[in-house]
Amino acid sequence: MQQCYIVRQSYTYGENGDRINPGRVWDFVENIEDTSFDFGIMPRQQFIEKTIRIRLEAAGVKLHSPCKCVNIEKTDEPDADGYYITATLRDMTTREEYTVKSAYLMGADGGRSFVRRHLGVEFEGNTTQDKWIRVDGRVITNLPTPRNYGSIQSANHGNVLWEPLDHGATRIGFVFTEEQERRCNGNLTEEELNTGIHDAVNIGWKLALVVKGKAKPTLLETYSIERRAAAQGLIAFDRKFSTLMPNKWPEDMHKVSYEDINAALADLFDEAQGYNTGLKIAYEPNLVNVVPAKDYTSICVGARAPDAGLFKPGLTAVSTTLNSAGHFRSFFSDTAKLDTIVSADPKLSAEEGLGVPAFGTVYMDDKRQAHSRYGVNLRYGSLVLRLDGHLWFAAELSVAGLEAVKMYLGKFIISKMGIQQKTY
Repeated sequence: MQQCYIVRQSYTYGENGDRINPGRVWDFVENIEDTSFDFGIMPRQQFIEKTIRIRLEAAGVKLHSPCKCVNIEKTDEPDADGYYITATLRDMTTREEYTVKSAYLMGADGGRSFVRRHLGVEFEGNTTQDKWIRVDGRVITNLPTPRNYGSIQSANHGNVLWEPLDHGATRIGFVFTEEQERRCNGNLTEEELNTGIHDAVNIGWKLALVVKGKAKPTLLETYSIERRAAAQGLIAFDRKFSTLMPNKWPEDMHKVSYEDINAALADLFDEAQGYNTGLKIAYEPNLVNVVPAKDYTSICVGARAPDAGLFKPGLTAVSTTLNSAGHFRSFFSDTAKLDTIVSADPKLSAEEGLGVPAFGTVYMDDKRQAHSRYGVNLRYGSLVLRLDGHLWFAAELSVAGLEAVKMYLGKFIISKMGIQQKTY
């Protein structure tokens, strides 16, 4: 965040050079809701990777890079150490090869994945003859709004997308199509990188719990169920987007419904706001997304949980945010951290506000903003949030509710210490 350029405005420059505000493509940055981070940023991948490497090193993780997987051997039965897989890796600096044994193997090596090809996993999708090009650099321009998101429309040459980057740089996109010699447009939306991070978060916490013996292996099956649907939505968006950008109509879009092709492009971006920001992505019911018997919250199971400001007892300034990066709330003390959110004056103590002893750290929701946004009844309701911020399950805040949470989590969580009990 410290290296990024924050953007909250967008513009479109029409075919006659007139400025349209908000923009017809990037206008989602003016309408970001349910998050404390209500702005757009575009850190380039090299800086994201650098930050991740620094954090990994600080955590004591040894990163082998650059290296290449050159062979995979898999057995049906584990060895004495519980490993099924032996991977042969090549150090791309020294060219030396070595083997690594593991219980699981993740193929995160891109569209030309060796892991995918070696295991015979098909690559679903299609290709295009269009040549996508993007240029990053410090730009000297007379554009009136160079440090805001922008799109430049042309009657004959499609669109150019303009995007301010980190460190004072700008990204401009172009594409050379097979049909249109030297026509300019570009796909700069970067959902692929966002999607990759969402993929990593989704599988990361699940795999960590399974490897540590805190969750059952069946939890891993929810990764494909959830993320495949998100990827298919992105592919459908990209297919339409890449066709509209050079002023061509997708086969499944009715052009009679639009005044012009740029209006269709604007509508497409409006529909895809959830993919651009990641805030509207929701997962269907599955092992971890379980619809409760009653509506204890207005947030749909599988949807991202919105942010809300909270207070610690005795403080009058917002001290934390209930958000997608927050704590994994459950009643299994060996797996997660407990929080209690009370609709009460921050000046009160926890027990005064709640009326009973609280679980874990207490936060006050004195204006009832969190309760209102989550649609939680002031007398009932207990939210269980996932590590990646999507709603898991809801139950009544009572002994019966605790038992419901215990039964729910028991389907995929292995508890060595049992459930914490409270008497009301």
